[in-house]
Amino acid sequence: MDIQPAAKGHVLVIPKTHAETLLDIEEEDLKGVISAVKKTVKAVVEETNAEGFNILQSNKKIAGQVVPHLHFHIIPRRQGDGQSFAWKHTETSREEIAETAKRIRERL
Repeated sequence: MDIQPAAKGHVLVIPKTHAETLLDIEEEDLKGVISAVKKTVKAVVEETNAEGFNILQSNKKIAGQVVPHLHFHIIPRRQGDGQSFAWKHTETSREEIAETAKRIRERL
């Protein structure tokens, strides 16, 4: 359970093996963690009667990571709960989006 919850039922899923960020965890360990996230979401939604949920995971201080150990927040959501996880949209041309997508695909 998160000790400073965003909502009733806000839980954390934390891998036993240490990895600071998503880029640091071994593939096999990540598969297990994602499986645990899915199982935990199901239990949280059933227990809290949530209408929806957020899964949040931050990497590095600039992105809001406070604890330097990979973890996933599961936050049950309800209409009117007062939470907002929206971000500011930036102006970007379709051409720039396409070029960035092309360069990312080349790195995959």
